[in-house]
Amino acid sequence: MNSTGIRITFTFLLLLEITLVLQLAGVNGRSYLTEDDLYDPSALSDLTSDSQDEFVLPLNDDGEKGKAIRETADDLQGLMEIFGQTTTPASKHGKKGLAKDEHGRVQMGVASDQCDDAKTNLTVDWDGSVANYTCFHPETRFPQSPYLQPLQECEVIPDAYRPEHFCMDKQIHYKHNIPSSGDHRPLWPKFGEYLYVPTQRWLHNIEHGAVVMLYHPCAHPMEVKRLRSIVTRCFGKHVITPSTLLPPERPLALVAWGCRLQMSLVDDNIAEDFIRQKALHGPEGNYPKEGQFDQWLIKFANETGNADYSRVTC
Repeated sequence: MNSTGIRITFTFLLLLEITLVLQLAGVNGRSYLTEDDLYDPSALSDLTSDSQDEFVLPLNDDGEKGKAIRETADDLQGLMEIFGQTTTPASKHGKKGLAKDEHGRVQMGVASDQCDDAKTNLTVDWDGSVANYTCFHPETRFPQSPYLQPLQECEVIPDAYRPEHFCMDKQIHYKHNIPSSGDHRPLWPKFGEYLYVPTQRWLHNIEHGAVVMLYHPCAHPMEVKRLRSIVTRCFGKHVITPSTLLPPERPLALVAWGCRLQMSLVDDNIAEDFIRQKALHGPEGNYPKEGQFDQWLIKFANETGNADYSRVTC
């Protein structure tokens, strides 16, 4: 394919994705998305175009449940802003003034426009694609198999290992689709459930002893709801996000420091045992402080009634 053909193809795909995002603005005749729509992708089949100039995401603002942020989608830049992102590049200035911790890493939890402020250059980790949280074939969900046993995998991580903190001018890649340790961003997500949160963020929570729940967008909604109920009831120090990196045969997962549990169907006892045994591990497993990153946050962990980050409650 020549260069002209490549440009035409790229333009077509870009317009297609913008069109899909704009269409979402009219789900079920409404000019906004509710939290329920995120767990009922069949709503995508009832799109209207009455309000394609407006789009609302169920993001929390100042901790107020259900508060939506209204934006106008005029162009690609507008779409990026709707998703809480910015195309502003990372600071070009030197990083001589960045605070370092005792391990020589960029100091965690310190917002810096020279490194990571949880707002700038977020497209390095995620481009805002709806494909990361949408099932495009809701009538044919991934099959559930009662004969496929849960799979738990753990790695031996040296006690002296400390993941690196990388600024937003560098990409971070992982060898495993579901890493249970690794380099990450200096600022970690606030505990709770997200429309989507990149691996480069939630890995920091795991270092702090959190349990992360992952689910493929095409996993059965009832199984997602069941696992969510266990996680939110058992442990306030959690992050919940969809992930298209999960395999179809086991589209549900729990991840903690050094270990991951993948499931086709939720087994309550196995899931609870995993949380009890693996939560609060990691180099900073008992670190109690809340994170700073809250882009695309749907519900704070403390809104579930479980604000105890120091112990497992199941």
